[in-house]
Amino acid sequence: MYYIIYGFLYLCSLLPLWLLYLISDGFYFLIYYVFGYRKKVVLGNLAIAFPKKTEKERIRIAKNFYHKFIDSLIETIKLLSAPDSFFEKRFTGNWQVVNKYYDEGRSVQLHLGHNFNWEWGNVAAVKQFRYKFLGVYMPLANKTFDRLFKR
Repeated sequence: MYYIIYGFLYLCSLLPLWLLYLISDGFYFLIYYVFGYRKKVVLGNLAIAFPKKTEKERIRIAKNFYHKFIDSLIETIKLLSAPDSFFEKRFTGNWQVVNKYYDEGRSVQLHLGHNFNWEWGNVAAVKQFRYKFLGVYMPLANKTFDRLFKR
């Protein structure tokens, strides 16, 4: 099953990013408006987190969340085939600051929050830092997707 899903997602990852974002918009419509995936949970959590906001404001935040969530999944699929130039164009950092400490023989510990595109940050860091990269990871329940994410 892994090879079937990987093959399909790899072929999808070859599509240009603009087309993937268009597909993402279609998935957003389906997930938010048609299926309402965990909509009650999201809106309930937003009511707890933002009790002073109106329901209309919380719905706008929820829609924005779903849109970004689906974009993030699409961007993760793009990682399967993205060349180094893809990251150089879209993810920047002052890599010399960390690499300077490597040259001095010093240890460095960096923490990256679990926000949208955190996967891009991990990939970019591995490609730019001289240090051996160690990521802390909680396995997914689905073994096929767990294997994909590790890849």
